[in-house]
Amino acid sequence: MRITIRDERGATSFPKEVGPISAKAKVVLSLGVIDLGWFEIFLLVFFIFLFGGGALGLYYESLKRKRGAYRVIVGRDIQKFRTLLESALKEIETLNGSGDNEKQVRKKHFIDQMKSNLEKMNKYLEEEVSRLE
Repeated sequence: MRITIRDERGATSFPKEVGPISAKAKVVLSLGVIDLGWFEIFLLVFFIFLFGGGALGLYYESLKRKRGAYRVIVGRDIQKFRTLLESALKEIETLNGSGDNEKQVRKKHFIDQMKSNLEKMNKYLEEEVSRLE
């Protein structure tokens, strides 16, 4: 391929042999050997946002799964606590009747045991519900 150049006066140069011509995008940011144009910068920002969105989505899903597991555990524990209290109440109901000393002591023991279980369960539920929030 031969090229001649013409200036503003109309003068032309001698024809000259030239190798292949290549066009490059305008460099916006140069980091050592790496030259970045607007398109490359846009792609980098796009992939950074895409990666960040994916990471946030995974984090949200793991929190959702953990909360679901806590809800199942708390529900199961509440059910066990209910059956425990029902059995204690049935025991107290069987002790209702004439008030000999042994029955009164057993009643007091079961009532104290129920109060203790209620206090423990209250503390446990407060901790578990605070984890759900």
